[in-house]
Amino acid sequence: MAEPTTHFDKPVRVYELAREFSLQSKEMVEWLVKKGFAVTTHSNTLTAQDASKAAVALAAERAPKQERRPPGRPGDSRDRRPDDRRPADGPR
Repeated sequence: MAEPTTHFDKPVRVYELAREFSLQSKEMVEWLVKKGFAVTTHSNTLTAQDASKAAVALAAERAPKQERRPPGRPGDSRDRRPDDRRPADGPR
């Protein structure tokens, strides 16, 4: 599936924006209302600027979250460079 459009040059109806993100119109209306956009039905029109703002915000919400690994404790082997590691059987 192609990436949804996040920039619009002309006004967009709510149902068209919903189609871009493979959502039902009702879900899009609820999401837009929750985010503070003044819409009441699927046939309402968003300005190009509002449609772009909404699309960018929705794309960011739907993007896969990057897994964050907690940092190791000081002295943890993950913090050392490979050349700092001592061989297991070698002299200390």
